[in-house]
Amino acid sequence: MSVRGSAAGIAFGALWIGAAGAAASTVELGAGQAGAPQHVQVGDELVLRLYSNPSTGTHWRIDASTAGAVLETLAAGRLLDPPPRPVVGSGGRYEWRFRAIAPGEATLRLQRIEARAVPAPSAPVRVFTVVVAAPAAP
Repeated sequence: MSVRGSAAGIAFGALWIGAAGAAASTVELGAGQAGAPQHVQVGDELVLRLYSNPSTGTHWRIDASTAGAVLETLAAGRLLDPPPRPVVGSGGRYEWRFRAIAPGEATLRLQRIEARAVPAPSAPVRVFTVVVAAPAAP
C-alpha cells in the first residue's frame, strides 16, 4: 500500500469516526422535567441535575430503575459546584450522566431522601421520574 493510499484511509476513518460522534447529542434534565417523556437516540447522553444537601441528610438515590438495558450510567451523583470548604447546610447541584446504549424504553426514578423526615427516618419525601424512549434505528 502506498503512503498516499494509507493517508486516504486514515482520513476516511477520521471522517467516519467524526461523523459518528457528531450524531450524538446531550439531553439535559432538571427538576422541571420530572414526568415529561424524553426521546433520545442510541448514543445520546442524558444529563440529570438536581439540588441536594447531603450535609443535612438530604440526598437523591436511584431507585427502581428499569434503565439497565437502555441506559448506561456514566457518572452517578457527583457534586457540580462544591462550596469552597465543607459547611453544614451548604448543598449544591448534583449530576448523573447516562448514555442510551440500546433501543427501547426505560424508567429512570430517583428518590429524595431526608434523614430528618417524619415519621420514619430516611423515608423518601420526593420522587423524580422520567421515561426515556430510544427508537430502533431505521
